[in-house]
Amino acid sequence: MRRKLRHRTSQEKKKILLRESIFIKTSIGLAMGINTGARVRALFLLFYCFCFEFSCSAIGTITSGQFIKDSETIVSNGSLYKLGFFSPADSTKRYVGIWYGKTSITSVVWVANRNNPLNDTSGVMKVSEDGNLVILNGNKVVIWSSNVSNAVSNTTAQLLDTGNLVLKDDSSGRIIWEGFQHPSHAILENLKLSVNLNTGEKQVVSSWKNPSDPSIGSFSLEINPSKLPQIFIWNGSHPYYRSGPWNGQIFIGVPNMDSYVDNGFRADRDEEGNVSIYFTNSDGFFPGYYVLTPEGTLQAIYRQKDDWNVTRKIKKTECDIYGMCGVFGICNSKNSPICGCLRGYEPKSIEEWNRGNWTSGCVRKTPLQCQRTNDRDLIDVQKFSSSGADLYIRVAGTELDGKGNVKVIVSVTVIIGAITVICIYFSCKWMVKQRAKVRK
Repeated sequence: MRRKLRHRTSQEKKKILLRESIFIKTSIGLAMGINTGARVRALFLLFYCFCFEFSCSAIGTITSGQFIKDSETIVSNGSLYKLGFFSPADSTKRYVGIWYGKTSITSVVWVANRNNPLNDTSGVMKVSEDGNLVILNGNKVVIWSSNVSNAVSNTTAQLLDTGNLVLKDDSSGRIIWEGFQHPSHAILENLKLSVNLNTGEKQVVSSWKNPSDPSIGSFSLEINPSKLPQIFIWNGSHPYYRSGPWNGQIFIGVPNMDSYVDNGFRADRDEEGNVSIYFTNSDGFFPGYYVLTPEGTLQAIYRQKDDWNVTRKIKKTECDIYGMCGVFGICNSKNSPICGCLRGYEPKSIEEWNRGNWTSGCVRKTPLQCQRTNDRDLIDVQKFSSSGADLYIRVAGTELDGKGNVKVIVSVTVIIGAITVICIYFSCKWMVKQRAKVRK
């Protein structure tokens, strides 16, 4: 009776381990087939439970001999993140992804084989003979690879507490590949979105197609390759949203961003021409991450205990859509209609404007007499109730409600008055001299 009780407890513990999906590899398991005595099994069970309770055998690494199969996961050193196989909602496809390990709700932040899913649970993730991290299907065919051309044979893949999956050279400890250089749809803390101003090489965040399909969707997010970095969201090959330039503290096109003392965002530029933008939670400002949704919205996801909340959306109104009002148009979400023309401009097409199609934009009412050949079109201008930046434009003097004429009249009057005073002064001085000569 005592043996059966021990056997039943062992099975329960194994089921618990399977539910937790933590991959454990131990040499003690080899002894199970050698000695089947009850005392050995009891000692093994006690040690096994002890290790499980204190996570001494939970690992965060993958090697050529230490791989994970479907239903198994690895965890980072502090148990902040897990990596394993998963299926999205309403899908039977299998993917390898990374999600937060300390919440009851699974929130995937990175996907490896997003464009090449597995059709069953036969997948394996391991380090191959050439040192690359790979995913194999049931037929041992590589469906995803880290694809490092100069990989070495002795490498180890490790999941860090930052959520970054890295592949390291065991001999030197050098990182030869990392997931942060190949982001999915989410931006984690200290994940640097970079662009090289010399080569154009950049990191791109891309949305899922839909909540059930993590393959690359229609929207992508990247840093605009300019000296003043700004975030662009693209819908295919067309710009969909921009944050406005980074002024050293905020993106000037994000409303109310300056209301936070420290919004967590940082920008760097190195000697090799790499411009990077990232956010940090060093001051406890934002314990969460950003995600690019299938609809093209950048959402801030805030972690609170075992739940997730959408705290804010970067794109909030129609005015946030790039070029909504066309060139020289200005968008104000509080107006109806939301689009208007900058001062001194009028709609290019009244018919389209009246139909609510403002993309043709505005043109000058009166051409400038000193029109410059290098004048550029202004597009994606939005009016904020607060924050933002001042915009100065050149318009004809006749478009200033008569103020331009007043300035001219005042200037001419002042000049004539000054000349009159000077003439009177010299005339009086001459007359005094003449009178002095007559007296003599």
